[in-house]
Amino acid sequence: MSIICKLLHKFCKPKPDYYKKPKNIIKVDQAVEMYHNYTNRAELIHKYYDGIGDNDKESQPTRSLFYDLDDLYNYLGYIKQLSKKAKVEPSGIRIYFAEYSEGYVRNDSKEYSKRQTIFITPTVEEKGVHLGYTLDENLNINLLRDVLEQTNSKERVFFAKNQRQNDSDNSDQNSLIANEFTGSPPKGNH
Repeated sequence: MSIICKLLHKFCKPKPDYYKKPKNIIKVDQAVEMYHNYTNRAELIHKYYDGIGDNDKESQPTRSLFYDLDDLYNYLGYIKQLSKKAKVEPSGIRIYFAEYSEGYVRNDSKEYSKRQTIFITPTVEEKGVHLGYTLDENLNINLLRDVLEQTNSKERVFFAKNQRQNDSDNSDQNSLIANEFTGSPPKGNH
């Protein structure tokens, strides 16, 4: 093979128009079973929260979340970009289950108040465990495990108020914690 052919082959390899099937793909019947396994818990959550809070509407348990692919790709790129600046190699992402506060407002509506949600963070591997992290204003890594453990129930209210007061400063300018991608949680049940 000539040098030109070798160079062309090396730099112009055709890219496959498919990806291998991931190992974590599950069968449809397993997904259906898992979804319905959660129904009892969702009904308990619904009963518990119905009538609690300042919503006029009947509460709905969150059953699914929607993320726009472009938003997700952008988020993953942002993680890589900021992590590279901080000299951190992300190992994956961690999903945290959460709940919006009773006074939560989105788009001038309290419709999502007390609704379940998730937030996601990049992870870094430490002793075989993938820990969620974010970055501070100086690009230093903050493990979410440490941040979450520092705030016990009595400190949570103070911590939340303090965080809201700091929203105008740059303390979270390098946060890597994502929530509220394009319309999450959805208004419906599926």
